[in-house]
Amino acid sequence: MSAEDERLDQLLKIADDGLAHKFEAARLYAAQAEDEGMVRPKAAILVLRMLGAVRDECDHIEVRMTEALMDSGQSWEEVGRATGRPSKQAAQQRYRRLGGTRTWPTRRPSN
Repeated sequence: MSAEDERLDQLLKIADDGLAHKFEAARLYAAQAEDEGMVRPKAAILVLRMLGAVRDECDHIEVRMTEALMDSGQSWEEVGRATGRPSKQAAQQRYRRLGGTRTWPTRRPSN
C-alpha cells in the first residue's frame, strides 16, 4: 500500500469520527497536499465533505450564539465585533444567511 493510499485510508476512518477530528484531518491533508503539490480526487471529495459537516455545525452554533447575545441585550454592533463583521448590517445579513429568523426590538428599554 502506497503512502497516499494509507493517507486516504486514514481519512476514511476519521470521516466517521467527530467534527474536531474531521476538521483536523482536512487541515492536515490540505497542508500535506500543498507541500507535495498533489491531491487525489477521491481524497479531495472526502475532505470537502468533511469540511461541509464542520461548516454546517459552525453555522448552527454561530446562529445560536448570536441569538444568545441578542437575547442578553447586546447590540448588532457588538455581535459584529464578536464575529469579525465590519458593521451591524453585515452581522445582521450574516445571521440571516445562516438561517437565523428571529428579530429583536430596535430600541431596548433602559434599565
